[in-house]
Amino acid sequence: MKTSHGVIATAAIAGLALLGFTAPASAADVAGSGTFYTVADIGQEGGGSYPAGADWFTAELSSPWTDGTIASGATGLHIDATGPNQVVQLLRRNTTPVTVDTAFLAAIHSTEVCASSGDWTFQVAVYAEPGGLGYTTLRPAATGTNAAGSWVTSRAIIDGSGDILVPPGETRTLANLITQLFVDGAPEFLAYGIWVQGAELDLYGVDGFGHSDFFTPVPSVTISPDPATPAQMVSGITVTGSGWFPNSLIFMDLYNCDTQSSIYFDASQTADADGTFELTISTSTPPAEGTYCADINDDDVLYLASAMPEDLMFTIAEAAGPGGGGDDDGDDTDEVGDGDDAPSTTGELAETGIGDATPWLAGAGALLLLGAGAVALGSRRRLEH
Repeated sequence: MKTSHGVIATAAIAGLALLGFTAPASAADVAGSGTFYTVADIGQEGGGSYPAGADWFTAELSSPWTDGTIASGATGLHIDATGPNQVVQLLRRNTTPVTVDTAFLAAIHSTEVCASSGDWTFQVAVYAEPGGLGYTTLRPAATGTNAAGSWVTSRAIIDGSGDILVPPGETRTLANLITQLFVDGAPEFLAYGIWVQGAELDLYGVDGFGHSDFFTPVPSVTISPDPATPAQMVSGITVTGSGWFPNSLIFMDLYNCDTQSSIYFDASQTADADGTFELTISTSTPPAEGTYCADINDDDVLYLASAMPEDLMFTIAEAAGPGGGGDDDGDDTDEVGDGDDAPSTTGELAETGIGDATPWLAGAGALLLLGAGAVALGSRRRLEH
């Protein structure tokens, strides 16, 4: 499954009041600095007004457009706008006022959209002048174009006197359009999001203007058995997970929590097409007894938004002797007092709030459609314990 995504802002930009993380108005799930939404959290614009209490909403369409469909699933928000004149315009209410044109430009360039294909068009909705004057949307001139390419304004951009600075439908660079928006003062930044027309795709997440928003399930990881014997570590333990982006990387590092020495490392596996996985991992030699940590994540957008489970802790120990309730033969056979049925260890989500990691760290560029299958942002890195 192809993934398209770009690059996001990594720090507050002068002149743009990036808020880091703001608690969602709707009843979405929060993990780290990421917020997870389902279709139940998405509002509907009506009567020309944005819906109260909803961060994300579908826009009210005018003729001849008709609403496509959206539905939540294991692979994110499924958007279907393949019918005649069908469109899904999905917008995120903005909470970050803009005051400087170059900062606004940089923030748009650094917005990221992660989806199963590039059949979407990014949009920014503004009032060109304060007080609800000069409404328009800015968008790339062609679906899937880079933010540095040609952009178009849906309606005229006006100045404070109502004079037309840019006619409706005129194509220019994004930098030029934003410069015109800032004539006679800063515009009122209303919303941003995507327009899908004549296409069907899964939307995984959108990050921009201080919000790391996801539509996939909240990630989880489980290790079984726990505790495990040294012999079981050689024969293999099971790691299961869900909530990854489809086909994204599974980064695994198992290490002694005290000594920090690694007993297993792998970054070659990927999640299934539904964002889940079940893997058997093993060590070449029996590790020493002790308390171990498992760093298991996507080493990418979810990890960098602190939205992945915190490191799991599990125990490696020889089975107890007679009367101690353990199986010391290293197999999975149920015997009286066998410890093989011990509960599995499940990773808990990071605490709600601003995480230590910078959300969705990446390089430069924006709205850039990447190649098939990858959810990597630039070069890989070895995670620190």
